[in-house]
Amino acid sequence: IDSVQSSRFITQRQAKTLTDKLKKKASRFDRVLLDRRCYVPNRIRSKNDSIFYHLDDLHTAIANDWQITFRYSYYNPKKEKVYYKKTYSASPYAMLWSENNYYLLAYESGEMKHFRVDKMGYIDIVPQKRKGKEVFSKMDINKRPLRMFNMFHGEEKTVKMRFANHLANVVIDRFGEDVVLVYDDEKHFTFTTVIETSPQFYGWLCGLGRGVRVVSPPEVVEAMGNYVKGIAEMY
Repeated sequence: IDSVQSSRFITQRQAKTLTDKLKKKASRFDRVLLDRRCYVPNRIRSKNDSIFYHLDDLHTAIANDWQITFRYSYYNPKKEKVYYKKTYSASPYAMLWSENNYYLLAYESGEMKHFRVDKMGYIDIVPQKRKGKEVFSKMDINKRPLRMFNMFHGEEKTVKMRFANHLANVVIDRFGEDVVLVYDDEKHFTFTTVIETSPQFYGWLCGLGRGVRVVSPPEVVEAMGNYVKGIAEMY
């Protein structure tokens, strides 16, 4: 119930309906304990119920090994939902949950991509066999989100970073408790992992300020420097 109440993509109306149904699964004594709400300050809730129907269509396509077509949307400065002209033809493989949003992992235009489900519309199921099965079979779905930032795709690089000791919690929270943190000196440690480099990754590093520095590879060090310079030029 707490998960339902705190979920961003579930509308307020749906949250109440689901909570009431969940409470019916408990005894009348437990219902009293479950009669609560999980409040999340400043939570932004979806106002669109259609995401549930989209999820149903996507799961149906995945289960039946079928392709789909859809259009992708964005919001303009007038807060109007606008669809790109392109109609995507894709082979859906998995649903991923990241940063309070649902993402579809699908094979499109020769590669695996992520699409935010709440931005998808006009979804149609195409009863044709999915493409990209060999590519999908080589992927580790459980590890992939850890390599990406905000589900933005980028070129995979083995990146070594040097962190101040007080950021150990930040690294563990982001990459998991199984990470290997290597002693560097009394105030720093290094951490090496595979990252899909993207502007979102560099933005995450900027958020840590002078507490982190990219050590290698050289092309990522250069890209990070250029990212910072590009921002500084605006000020």
